[in-house]
Amino acid sequence: MLPLVPLYAAGAALRMAGLRFGLLPVQRLEWPVISVGNLSVGGTGKTPFTITLAKLLVREGLHVDVLSRGYGRKDPTTVMRVDPAGSAEQFGDEPLLIANAARVPVYVAAQRWKAGKLAEEENELHGESSGVHLLDDGFQHRQLAREVDIVLVNSADLGDSLLPAGNLRERLEALKRARAFAVEAGDEAAVEKLQSIGLGLSSERPTWRYRREMVVPEIPATVCRVLRNCPARAVFPWA
Repeated sequence: MLPLVPLYAAGAALRMAGLRFGLLPVQRLEWPVISVGNLSVGGTGKTPFTITLAKLLVREGLHVDVLSRGYGRKDPTTVMRVDPAGSAEQFGDEPLLIANAARVPVYVAAQRWKAGKLAEEENELHGESSGVHLLDDGFQHRQLAREVDIVLVNSADLGDSLLPAGNLRERLEALKRARAFAVEAGDEAAVEKLQSIGLGLSSERPTWRYRREMVVPEIPATVCRVLRNCPARAVFPWA
Protein backbone atom coordinates (compact mmCIF):
# COMPACT_ATOMS: atom_id res chain seq x y z
CA MET A 1 0.00 0.00 0.00
CA LEU A 2 3.02 2.32 0.19
CA PRO A 3 2.53 3.70 -3.38
CA LEU A 4 -0.89 5.02 -2.29
CA VAL A 5 0.46 7.00 0.68
CA PRO A 6 1.34 10.11 -1.41
CA LEU A 7 -2.24 10.22 -2.71
CA TYR A 8 -3.63 10.11 0.82
CA ALA A 9 -1.10 12.73 1.96
CA ALA A 10 -2.06 15.03 -0.92
CA GLY A 11 -5.75 14.75 -0.03
CA ALA A 12 -5.05 15.51 3.62
CA ALA A 13 -2.87 18.49 2.64
CA LEU A 14 -5.62 19.92 0.44
CA ARG A 15 -8.11 19.64 3.28
CA MET A 16 -5.75 21.39 5.70
CA ALA A 17 -5.14 24.14 3.14
CA GLY A 18 -8.89 24.62 2.77
CA LEU A 19 -9.21 25.09 6.52
CA ARG A 20 -6.19 27.38 6.73
CA PHE A 21 -7.38 29.71 3.99
CA GLY A 22 -11.02 29.73 5.03
CA LEU A 23 -12.34 27.71 2.09
CA LEU A 24 -13.87 25.20 4.52
CA PRO A 25 -16.03 26.82 7.24
CA VAL A 26 -14.97 26.53 10.88
CA GLN A 27 -17.77 26.92 13.43
CA ARG A 28 -17.32 28.36 16.92
CA LEU A 29 -19.52 27.64 19.94
CA GLU A 30 -20.31 29.95 22.84
CA TRP A 31 -18.74 27.65 25.42
CA PRO A 32 -15.05 26.66 25.28
CA VAL A 33 -14.18 23.36 23.61
CA ILE A 34 -11.53 20.90 24.77
CA SER A 35 -10.68 18.28 22.17
CA VAL A 36 -9.37 14.81 23.05
CA GLY A 37 -7.87 12.93 20.11
CA ASN A 38 -4.94 11.11 18.56
CA LEU A 39 -3.16 10.61 15.24
CA SER A 40 -4.15 7.07 14.36
CA VAL A 41 -7.28 5.17 13.45
CA GLY A 42 -6.51 2.73 16.24
CA GLY A 43 -7.48 3.07 19.87
CA THR A 44 -5.17 4.87 22.28
CA GLY A 45 -7.59 5.15 25.19
CA LYS A 46 -9.40 8.31 24.06
CA THR A 47 -12.77 7.26 25.45
CA PRO A 48 -11.52 6.33 28.97
CA PHE A 49 -9.48 9.55 28.98
CA THR A 50 -12.55 11.60 28.01
CA ILE A 51 -14.61 9.94 30.75
CA THR A 52 -11.94 10.64 33.36
CA LEU A 53 -11.47 14.24 32.23
CA ALA A 54 -15.23 14.83 32.37
CA LYS A 55 -15.36 13.51 35.94
CA LEU A 56 -12.41 15.69 36.99
CA LEU A 57 -13.97 18.83 35.52
CA VAL A 58 -17.31 18.09 37.18
CA ARG A 59 -15.46 17.65 40.46
CA GLU A 60 -14.09 21.17 39.98
CA GLY A 61 -17.64 22.48 39.78
CA LEU A 62 -17.90 22.94 36.00
CA HIS A 63 -20.87 22.03 33.86
CA VAL A 64 -19.55 19.52 31.30
CA ASP A 65 -20.97 17.84 28.24
CA VAL A 66 -19.42 15.64 25.55
CA LEU A 67 -19.79 16.04 21.79
CA SER A 68 -19.36 12.92 19.68
CA ARG A 69 -20.00 11.78 16.15
CA GLY A 70 -21.67 8.57 17.27
CA TYR A 71 -19.97 6.06 14.95
CA GLY A 72 -22.09 3.05 14.09
CA ARG A 73 -25.52 4.47 14.90
CA LYS A 74 -28.41 3.65 12.62
CA ASP A 75 -29.24 7.26 11.63
CA PRO A 76 -26.01 9.31 11.49
CA THR A 77 -27.80 12.43 10.15
CA THR A 78 -29.78 13.28 13.29
CA VAL A 79 -28.61 15.52 16.14
CA MET A 80 -29.51 13.99 19.50
CA ARG A 81 -28.82 13.92 23.20
CA VAL A 82 -27.82 10.42 24.27
CA ASP A 83 -30.26 8.59 26.50
CA PRO A 84 -28.13 6.46 28.88
CA ALA A 85 -30.89 3.83 28.79
CA GLY A 86 -30.85 3.78 24.99
CA SER A 87 -29.07 1.47 22.59
CA ALA A 88 -25.84 1.54 20.60
CA GLU A 89 -27.96 1.33 17.46
CA GLN A 90 -29.48 4.71 18.37
CA PHE A 91 -26.40 6.53 19.61
CA GLY A 92 -23.25 4.49 18.95
CA ASP A 93 -21.20 2.40 21.39
CA GLU A 94 -18.80 5.03 22.68
CA PRO A 95 -21.31 7.88 23.30
CA LEU A 96 -23.49 5.44 25.23
CA LEU A 97 -20.51 4.29 27.30
CA ILE A 98 -19.48 7.87 28.05
CA ALA A 99 -23.01 8.87 29.07
CA ASN A 100 -23.26 5.97 31.51
CA ALA A 101 -19.71 6.09 32.88
CA ALA A 102 -19.15 9.85 33.13
CA ARG A 103 -22.77 10.71 33.98
CA VAL A 104 -22.67 13.92 31.95
CA PRO A 105 -24.83 14.90 28.96
CA VAL A 106 -23.55 13.50 25.65
CA TYR A 107 -24.68 14.83 22.27
CA VAL A 108 -24.13 13.17 18.88
CA ALA A 109 -24.03 14.65 15.39
CA ALA A 110 -21.96 14.09 12.25
CA GLN A 111 -21.21 17.84 12.32
CA ARG A 112 -20.30 18.16 15.94
CA TRP A 113 -20.84 21.91 16.13
CA LYS A 114 -24.54 21.08 15.68
CA ALA A 115 -24.30 18.80 18.72
CA GLY A 116 -22.73 21.70 20.61
CA LYS A 117 -25.50 24.08 19.52
CA LEU A 118 -28.14 21.66 20.80
CA ALA A 119 -26.24 21.32 24.08
CA GLU A 120 -26.07 25.10 24.57
CA GLU A 121 -29.74 25.55 23.72
CA GLU A 122 -30.77 22.92 26.27
CA ASN A 123 -28.44 24.33 28.91
CA GLU A 124 -29.82 27.82 28.39
CA LEU A 125 -33.34 26.51 28.97
CA HIS A 126 -32.17 24.99 32.26
CA GLY A 127 -30.39 28.15 33.39
CA GLU A 128 -26.81 26.99 32.76
CA SER A 129 -24.97 30.07 31.51
CA SER A 130 -21.47 28.63 31.31
CA GLY A 131 -19.70 25.33 30.94
CA VAL A 132 -17.28 23.39 28.78
CA HIS A 133 -17.67 21.01 25.84
CA LEU A 134 -15.41 17.95 25.53
CA LEU A 135 -14.93 16.96 21.89
CA ASP A 136 -14.40 13.20 21.73
CA ASP A 137 -11.98 12.01 19.00
CA GLY A 138 -11.71 15.58 17.79
CA PHE A 139 -8.11 16.19 16.68
CA GLN A 140 -8.92 15.80 12.98
CA HIS A 141 -12.40 17.36 13.26
CA ARG A 142 -11.18 20.84 12.42
CA GLN A 143 -14.59 22.20 11.39
CA LEU A 144 -15.23 22.98 15.07
CA ALA A 145 -12.96 25.55 16.71
CA ARG A 146 -11.43 24.55 20.02
CA GLU A 147 -9.45 26.24 22.77
CA VAL A 148 -7.36 23.19 23.72
CA ASP A 149 -6.22 20.08 21.84
CA ILE A 150 -5.16 17.18 24.07
CA VAL A 151 -3.52 14.44 22.00
CA LEU A 152 -2.92 10.91 23.25
CA VAL A 153 0.27 9.48 21.78
CA ASN A 154 2.16 6.22 22.05
CA SER A 155 5.40 4.86 20.64
CA ALA A 156 3.58 2.65 18.11
CA ASP A 157 1.80 5.63 16.53
CA LEU A 158 4.93 7.77 16.55
CA GLY A 159 6.76 5.13 14.52
CA ASP A 160 3.91 4.36 12.12
CA SER A 161 3.15 5.41 8.52
CA LEU A 162 0.28 7.30 6.96
CA LEU A 163 -2.81 5.53 5.71
CA PRO A 164 -3.25 3.25 3.85
CA ALA A 165 0.18 1.69 4.48
CA GLY A 166 -0.06 2.44 8.21
CA ASN A 167 -2.64 3.70 10.69
CA LEU A 168 -1.81 7.42 10.86
CA ARG A 169 -4.48 9.89 9.79
CA GLU A 170 -1.93 12.75 9.74
CA ARG A 171 1.83 13.20 9.66
CA LEU A 172 3.71 13.83 12.89
CA GLU A 173 3.94 17.53 12.01
CA ALA A 174 0.26 17.78 12.91
CA LEU A 175 1.23 17.35 16.58
CA LYS A 176 2.34 20.99 16.56
CA ARG A 177 -1.36 21.87 16.84
CA ALA A 178 -1.56 20.11 20.21
CA ARG A 179 -1.76 22.05 23.46
CA ALA A 180 -0.86 19.03 25.62
CA PHE A 181 0.16 15.40 25.15
CA ALA A 182 -0.98 12.41 27.19
CA VAL A 183 1.32 9.38 27.31
CA GLU A 184 0.71 6.16 29.19
CA ALA A 185 3.09 5.75 32.12
CA GLY A 186 6.02 3.55 31.16
CA ASP A 187 6.02 4.45 27.46
CA GLU A 188 9.32 6.30 27.60
CA ALA A 189 9.93 5.70 23.89
CA ALA A 190 6.96 7.95 23.10
CA VAL A 191 8.27 10.71 25.36
CA GLU A 192 11.73 10.49 23.80
CA LYS A 193 10.25 10.63 20.28
CA LEU A 194 8.21 13.73 21.15
CA GLN A 195 11.31 15.39 22.53
CA SER A 196 13.34 14.46 19.45
CA ILE A 197 10.93 16.45 17.27
CA GLY A 198 10.90 19.37 19.70
CA LEU A 199 7.55 18.70 21.39
CA GLY A 200 6.37 18.08 24.94
CA LEU A 201 9.31 19.92 26.48
CA SER A 202 7.74 23.06 27.92
CA SER A 203 5.01 24.05 30.37
CA GLU A 204 3.20 25.66 27.45
CA ARG A 205 2.91 22.27 25.74
CA PRO A 206 3.34 19.70 28.52
CA THR A 207 3.40 15.91 28.42
CA TRP A 208 1.07 14.32 30.95
CA ARG A 209 1.44 10.74 32.18
CA TYR A 210 -1.58 8.56 32.82
CA ARG A 211 -2.10 5.03 34.08
CA ARG A 212 -5.04 2.81 33.15
CA GLU A 213 -6.54 0.18 35.41
CA MET A 214 -9.36 -2.33 35.14
CA VAL A 215 -11.49 -2.44 38.28
CA VAL A 216 -13.54 -5.58 38.79
CA PRO A 217 -16.60 -4.84 40.97
CA GLU A 218 -17.63 -6.92 43.94
CA ILE A 219 -18.47 -10.45 42.82
CA PRO A 220 -21.78 -11.92 44.08
CA ALA A 221 -21.45 -14.56 46.76
CA THR A 222 -23.18 -17.17 44.58
CA VAL A 223 -20.48 -16.76 41.94
CA CYS A 224 -17.73 -16.94 44.56
CA ARG A 225 -19.08 -20.26 45.79
CA VAL A 226 -18.77 -21.63 42.26
CA LEU A 227 -15.26 -20.19 41.82
CA ARG A 228 -14.38 -21.21 45.43
CA ASN A 229 -11.90 -18.37 45.67
CA CYS A 230 -12.41 -14.81 44.48
CA PRO A 231 -11.58 -11.39 45.94
CA ALA A 232 -14.30 -8.93 46.84
CA ARG A 233 -12.65 -6.35 44.59
CA ALA A 234 -9.68 -6.51 42.30
CA VAL A 235 -7.64 -3.98 40.37
CA PHE A 236 -5.47 -4.95 37.41
CA PRO A 237 -3.07 -2.80 35.35
CA TRP A 238 -4.53 -2.03 31.94
CA ALA A 239 -2.42 -3.84 29.35
